[in-house]
Amino acid sequence: MYPNIIVVQIDGRDFGSFSEKHGFEKPNDDKALNLMNACAIKVLENFSDVIFAYGFTDEYSFVLKKEITFYQRRARFVTYFISQEFDISVYQ
Repeated sequence: MYPNIIVVQIDGRDFGSFSEKHGFEKPNDDKALNLMNACAIKVLENFSDVIFAYGFTDEYSFVLKKEITFYQRRARFVTYFISQEFDISVYQ
């Protein structure tokens, strides 16, 4: 990883059960993909330091610009708030 950027990766914990509960088809259900994309867009809209988002299978990665001052670049807080925003967006 480059020394001046932060990448936050969110992994879908127990995504199989979530998919089954909501009737998502395997391997890639359009509803599930659209939901994850909408959640990522909310993160991009609400965190101006996030400059790029990328989804793959049940994971999403967010790249933050190197000038970030959000919580003094402390990984625990940055990861927590980005993952919370993503999670909350599922239910909005």
